[in-house]
Amino acid sequence: MISKVYDSKRIGLILPTYDGQSYNRIAVVNFALQFPESKSVEIASSALGHCFNTGYQTLLKLVDKGELDYIMMLHADIVPVQASWGEILIQEMLTTKASVLSVVSPIKSHAGLSSTGVMKKDEADSNMWNPIRFTMKEVYKLPETFTHPRLIVNTGCMIIDARQQWAKDLVFDLRCFVHKETGQSWYVPEDWMMSKVCWQAGGTVWATRKVLLEHRGVMGFPNTQPWGTMETEGALEVYNNEGAN
Repeated sequence: MISKVYDSKRIGLILPTYDGQSYNRIAVVNFALQFPESKSVEIASSALGHCFNTGYQTLLKLVDKGELDYIMMLHADIVPVQASWGEILIQEMLTTKASVLSVVSPIKSHAGLSSTGVMKKDEADSNMWNPIRFTMKEVYKLPETFTHPRLIVNTGCMIIDARQQWAKDLVFDLRCFVHKETGQSWYVPEDWMMSKVCWQAGGTVWATRKVLLEHRGVMGFPNTQPWGTMETEGALEVYNNEGAN
């Protein structure tokens, strides 16, 4: 049984969905049972940044009124396994005193890459589009909950301390780039932009696998064990050599 040292009235949950469909309705019901006095908002939009911002700003108004402290987000294709997933996440947030705490989620491919990674120190300011991601095999060589000065995380299942100034100013945004000579195109997704905004403002970004989940697509891609055809992209080396905590 998890000891409740939080106030459920002060937690809000954003439920972004592409078209109103969701794989995690049972998890959402479990959240409502765990946090009967919490606030939640479901936003349906195919424009991710707009979808996240609409839900976030709705709950941020309650933060500004002093009615909420924490804002969670759960994407429609992220399926927590434990009924107590919300309690686990808030308790870990309180333990770490993180600014952002995100649950490690695999990318939907057989490679076993996650959307959690790090930036090299000499690239953090100029090459935000070149992060190095942890594989699921590497994630299981790390502590269950970990941080790094330049950690990048996913918004799929996360919690933000929305009382902090950077969080009150946060806008979920993505950046697209095209190299005019080569025609190469790339983009920086809104979750990695959020991570950078946080740690550049002096906040702390943490990741955890204490919440067990599946990233649901044509099949479920779990974070419950090490797996994948890919061994490394180099993130564990950067984590160990450039300021791991």
